[in-house]
Amino acid sequence: MPSLPFPCGSVPSVLPKPGTLGERCRVETPSILGMPLAVKSSWILLSANHSLKFWRQIADPGMGSTSLARKPSVFKLPLTAAALAALTFLATSGCTSFQQQHVSVTPPTSLPAGGVVFVADGAGDFRATSEALRRAIAAEHLPLALRTFVWSHGYCRVVADQVDLDHAQKEGQRLADLIRVTRQACPEKPIYLIAHSAGSSVALCAAESLPADSVERIILLAPSVSADYDLRAALHASRRGIDVFCSRSDCWYLRISTLVTSLTHGKRCSAAGRVGFHPVIDTPEDAVDYMKLQHYPWQPSMSWTGHDGGHFGYYQQGYLRAFVLPLLFGPPQPG
Repeated sequence: MPSLPFPCGSVPSVLPKPGTLGERCRVETPSILGMPLAVKSSWILLSANHSLKFWRQIADPGMGSTSLARKPSVFKLPLTAAALAALTFLATSGCTSFQQQHVSVTPPTSLPAGGVVFVADGAGDFRATSEALRRAIAAEHLPLALRTFVWSHGYCRVVADQVDLDHAQKEGQRLADLIRVTRQACPEKPIYLIAHSAGSSVALCAAESLPADSVERIILLAPSVSADYDLRAALHASRRGIDVFCSRSDCWYLRISTLVTSLTHGKRCSAAGRVGFHPVIDTPEDAVDYMKLQHYPWQPSMSWTGHDGGHFGYYQQGYLRAFVLPLLFGPPQPG
């Protein structure tokens, strides 16, 4: 597989990339021991799914173009799911505080012709979306730089990432600072934001604090934020608006994640990754901004791409190359 060209070698690195599982698991996060039983139960189910997905990818790196039903049968065993969930739960619940390292931000001196894509992965720092996008961009030989924005509490810290809204806002401000620096250094080059699941909260928080037309486009894959989320400020910051990829078949993952969030914050909500966003329009200017919001619901006819309608189908190689990457240069192809 060809390596990505990075003419902008000095694009700011956001966080040092941990090298081993042990190093990543030493990052400490808030304890969930005091959470209600319902939240803990949801967390165990959520962890099982994330763990199975991660270890399936380890067992078969080529699964991006393969149905989960074709994975080794060992990963379908309930005992394996329970064991992986327990390992993830125990690794997380023992941590009581969070410390995050930062590195200095260095302005880039140049960017490839297509600009730069900042990717905020989903909860748990699995980085599956950014790595899949990196492979897709390389396969298509696109003149794009891709940078993974590491915002998570730490590896496998799924619930902490999902419910800690203050943390998401702080990380969003850090991403906004990075975008400002990049925009000042390369004012003519496009800047794109792509986020998956809980990473959408970080991307939206970043956009909300930016001036008008600061980024070219914001792409949200299965956003786990509320369908009632007010997008007006984020839409104003994006020249070509916000593109939302959603699926009503993304049932159990988004329902569990929104249940955990609802129990933690005392507010019921539906995930935008299932039903899309509900417009918030109070003025004619709001209506103009919301004209830049586009929804792309999953359809069964798209299954040929490897996306089965579930939460993790959005970063399948076939789907990315058919529906997501074209948004960086033109309209998406019809389903």
